[in-house]
Amino acid sequence: MYRYKSKRFSLKDLEEIMHKSQHGDSDSQYLLANYYDDALWIDEEPILQQDKKEAFDLTEAAYRNGSKQAMISYANYLSVGYACDKNEALAKKLYKEAIKANDCLGAFNLARLYTTNGKYKKAFEFYHLADNMGKYCALEIGTCYYYGIGTKQDIKRAICYYKSILRLEKYYSAYEFEEANYILAKLYLEGIHLPRSLSKARKLLNMANIDRDHRSAQNIQAMLKNSHNSY
Repeated sequence: MYRYKSKRFSLKDLEEIMHKSQHGDSDSQYLLANYYDDALWIDEEPILQQDKKEAFDLTEAAYRNGSKQAMISYANYLSVGYACDKNEALAKKLYKEAIKANDCLGAFNLARLYTTNGKYKKAFEFYHLADNMGKYCALEIGTCYYYGIGTKQDIKRAICYYKSILRLEKYYSAYEFEEANYILAKLYLEGIHLPRSLSKARKLLNMANIDRDHRSAQNIQAMLKNSHNSY
């Protein structure tokens, strides 16, 4: 949900965006689409209610009027058929166009579409491509190596990718960072692919549960609470 203070964004600003959108300005159409997709509030007052169909129509218009940003969003709608008719073939075509334009999200979202369709080798290929283009896909690639999804299982490589998330935390979401900490904590507890260490596991579990919302980490923390082993 978009929330603004009137000093930062006013009704006059919105009216200008809507005016430009009506006259075919693709950037304004795309911005307005985002507001309709998530709703817009100014000074705690609802200004635009969430309207997914309007969001899709504006996204499509922005794409057809030349917005490169809108291309990925338009493909995302088409890939799942949300607020529109599903068209995976066109979605794939648009993702590949984005890749040619050096947009890493084209590769990443194409990988996710292949994952959804169970085409794991293709998904793994495009996660790697997205990562090489700058998307930072260590969690996805690490998980593929960890479980042998779309590639040969390689726990050591998986560990390298998970550890890279800890080193490059600023490039990853809170979820990705916490999940990498959790997986590494389990590996230290198991003591098979990493030296068994309760102290390292505890530290990593604390980072995984830093927001107090990682239930799996909490369950293990509870079990370790009364353990005095430090190895």
